[in-house]
Amino acid sequence: MSGHWGHSFLILQPSTDPIETDLVTLDELKLELGITGTSEDAALEARITRLSEQIAEYCDRIFAQIEVEETFAFAGGLCPQARCNGTEPTPLVLMQYPVTEIVSLTRDGVDIVADDYDLDAASGLLWPRSGQWAGRIVAVYSGGYDLPDGAPATLQSAVIEAVRQRRAFSSKDPSIREIAHDQTRVGYFSEPLNSTSGLSQSVAESIDLFRRQYV
Repeated sequence: MSGHWGHSFLILQPSTDPIETDLVTLDELKLELGITGTSEDAALEARITRLSEQIAEYCDRIFAQIEVEETFAFAGGLCPQARCNGTEPTPLVLMQYPVTEIVSLTRDGVDIVADDYDLDAASGLLWPRSGQWAGRIVAVYSGGYDLPDGAPATLQSAVIEAVRQRRAFSSKDPSIREIAHDQTRVGYFSEPLNSTSGLSQSVAESIDLFRRQYV
């Protein structure tokens, strides 16, 4: 914690199982790409996992549904002026959204009841019904998607398209740009990759709405 206000994020994972990252199932991927047989299954599963993790990194999100404890501590017990200008309430921005359940919410160890706040579950914004947030707020809640089946269609489509591109480009000799026969010419175009995430521009743009927003 630093500056005018502090923040910490702790994953409360009740089991020893790793957090699910795959955004689409192997069967769904094969159906969309028209792949039959099982000879590619191991490679496709590896690509699903790797690209799902790349998308999560690009979006700065954990997409799986998990339970977390998030702490917000305000310097001097008050929300700083830079974040709480004017009389309008300023929300807490919960990192693990969409929020599925608020398990507990406390201020300086005292319970905050549901009548004292409004929750925008889809965006993870937690608004006080009066005044401003102050003191040390601890939120224990669950949020995210039930992966892989519960992943939004846009994220699933992004993984499928990214796998399609990898398969298409890896099957060609990268040194060949054009093939000509008589009067027929066939040119090959490789879509430029996003320089920070290894995702193509079209895939990155399709998931921009899922990137974490900071308030």
